[in-house]
Amino acid sequence: EEELLYISSAKVLMSGSSPSRGLSGLASQFGVNINQQSSSGLSSVSLFPELIKSRVFAERILKKSFFTERFGQKLSLLAILTHGLDPPKVGEDTLMYRAMKSFQGMVELEVVSSYSLLECETFEPAFSRDLANEVLFEFEQLNLTYRNRGVLDKREFILKRISAVEDDLENSEETLLRFREQNRQVNSPALQLEEERLLRD
Repeated sequence: EEELLYISSAKVLMSGSSPSRGLSGLASQFGVNINQQSSSGLSSVSLFPELIKSRVFAERILKKSFFTERFGQKLSLLAILTHGLDPPKVGEDTLMYRAMKSFQGMVELEVVSSYSLLECETFEPAFSRDLANEVLFEFEQLNLTYRNRGVLDKREFILKRISAVEDDLENSEETLLRFREQNRQVNSPALQLEEERLLRD
């Protein structure tokens, strides 16, 4: 008897096309090479399909738990796609490989002009819905993670610049102080010009 399959779909809207060095760097961590000129963060039409098929992304989803009527309890997606309620008979690497192939066959992303259509196909309607929600959630988390990294990097850069400028200011103040101590009477044009330069510094 042929098993019924259920599809849950979601539209992922694209938000513009300005290049983002950030997400192409993040994508490279997932084994995805994105052309710098064609990348636009998670809104890139080329980034979604490649990320969703990457091993690292699949592993993140496979660790999540889902309730299914078939097993009557929550199990990791890894267990659902491989050994179910029975103890595994092979190592985790083998399980992960088999489950990853199954997961990639269950999830499709089709690019349609200004949006992408995500489809998740499983043996239960609620399971399909929950899997689609988790895939979307994981994309959102990746986007937020990189944005936060960008903010932290900028903050660190600004703090370093503040520290460097404070050091420069202290050095300039000391130089001006020494000049005034050595030249109590600043009368000559040359000394006045030097003092003005030190004040500008």
